[in-house]
Amino acid sequence: DRSLEDAYELTNLCNQAFVDAVRATGGKNSQRVLIASGYWTNVDKTTAPEFVMPTDTVPDRLMVSVHYLDNNMYWSKNIGNQKWLDYIDDQCDKLDEAFTSKGIPVFVGEVTGQYPIENIAEDAIYKDSADCFEMLTEITLERGYVAVIWTTANDLYHREICKVLDKDMDEAIRYISEKFR
Repeated sequence: DRSLEDAYELTNLCNQAFVDAVRATGGKNSQRVLIASGYWTNVDKTTAPEFVMPTDTVPDRLMVSVHYLDNNMYWSKNIGNQKWLDYIDDQCDKLDEAFTSKGIPVFVGEVTGQYPIENIAEDAIYKDSADCFEMLTEITLERGYVAVIWTTANDLYHREICKVLDKDMDEAIRYISEKFR
């Protein structure tokens, strides 16, 4: 088992090695945007001072990647309520302070695509999966982050027939796409 200090050091070393290796290959890789993964891709761990963005030979071509702005609320079954909204804002404020205020874009690699009904809070303001997805995605995009929808095993989007399977989610995705076009 590694100490937390060692784990951060290894994460930082891996990110720097990634940037150095890609840039060294030349060609289009010499200017390509690169995404450094945060520690556990967790907002709290990635915004901690122990996480250090790699240095780059190209200015303004690095992003930081995190997953889930609402992970703790998901597992504590507090999706859709005011506590959820406050938590998301807090997570975004941390990302803004650590990264966007310094010109480093944020890539949210896992925006929950579907929330199981049992994870929706009893006191939810947003009571169904599509409404929660729409609200979270709006917040993510309004903050200027890149939002990537998380889906697995054809549960939201069926890759073979190229179709969003849930009508409400399809409408929410189309709404968000038009709003932030």
